[in-house]
Amino acid sequence: MERLPCFFCGKESDDNSKSTVPMCQVLKVHEIKGANTVRTLAIIGLGGAIGRLVQTEQLLYRQRHISVPRCLQCKNIHDSIKTHHRKCFKIGGISGALIGFLLVTVPFIIYGGFGSIVWDILAFLIISVMGSLAGMLLGFLLIGDTIYALTSPSLPPNVKPERDAENHLNIERMVVLNWTVGEMPNNTRGAQCFKLDEQREAVLGIYDKLEPIYTL
Repeated sequence: MERLPCFFCGKESDDNSKSTVPMCQVLKVHEIKGANTVRTLAIIGLGGAIGRLVQTEQLLYRQRHISVPRCLQCKNIHDSIKTHHRKCFKIGGISGALIGFLLVTVPFIIYGGFGSIVWDILAFLIISVMGSLAGMLLGFLLIGDTIYALTSPSLPPNVKPERDAENHLNIERMVVLNWTVGEMPNNTRGAQCFKLDEQREAVLGIYDKLEPIYTL
């Protein structure tokens, strides 16, 4: 069977090298009680007697990982870039933590503390930890990004970056059906949203036949 072309370079793709894009979809459901049973259904503007049976309303989201065809060569290129990115951030975090530690501890040692050994040790520990954490955060954001920008390996001219997978037709089709890119919903208008587990989703197979009520 002929394989799909790699989305990133156009060559023949490899099933074991595919890229995946996490997506989620939010749905509004109502708990309905009737005939001594409780069923959870997606309701689309039902009124009258059915509407009066509604007990609770809940926001749920479900997840999918959508495959995008990719060849082994492009996978290796993308993986090497991600590995380099992680290394740069680690170097940035460690460097920032060391700089933060020195910036707060050296002045403390030079100018002295409170005159009490116990308080001096306690103060030293507190400021060293706070300085290191603050430096680490800045290191991640500034030093790591700077190192990555200066040393990032360039992609071959015929290879798309992995983030372009979000432009694949499979993803665009899901977006039309009110799915959004991401592991979790990033905007539920202040409402609490719970993940829809696979067992409950199997019971609610009717979802796939309905337009979601609640869209991000």
